[in-house]
Amino acid sequence: MKKLIISTVALLITISAFATHNMFGDISYTHLWGNAYRFTVRTFTNT
Repeated sequence: MKKLIISTVALLITISAFATHNMFGDISYTHLWGNAYRFTVRTFTNT
């Protein structure tokens, strides 16, 4: 159990070291025809 906790903490620290901060984002859609839509997802991050 102790090894699992240590491994999980080490993994979380490693992942957070490469994190970026999302400044804002946008999700938009366009109706094409019938049940067809085009979705666009844009995010702006501070690396």
